[in-house]
Amino acid sequence: MKLKTYKYLKLLIVAFISISISLSINLNNFILAFSSIILGIFILKFLQAKVKDILIDERAKMIAGQAAVNTYMITTSVLGFTSFVLMFFGRRGSYFLESLGYVLSYLTIFIIFVYVVLFKYFSKKYGD
Repeated sequence: MKLKTYKYLKLLIVAFISISISLSINLNNFILAFSSIILGIFILKFLQAKVKDILIDERAKMIAGQAAVNTYMITTSVLGFTSFVLMFFGRRGSYFLESLGYVLSYLTIFIIFVYVVLFKYFSKKYGD
């Protein structure tokens, strides 16, 4: 299969998933949404294996890695700062803001934990 055909089929599958999710939300059937997402992922992986052209090169992988690391740093910094501000202003009487600050701080800690675990895993896998 050519890369152009793969991109066209990928667009059709994304449209199928979007329509399925919107339909399942209207019908209050979340199993349909979940199953359409899983089916779409499997079909995309199957089609990706059939592509003969090069899908991604080393430069694109490096760019994606840099984008992911910078996104992680910005997201955790903004979440951490926002949680601190919400907890600070929440102590002055708004318990909702304080609770939201705690939730955001736990989310930040969880994201950092996932990053550390994945970093250790890939370091062992690729021999760093």
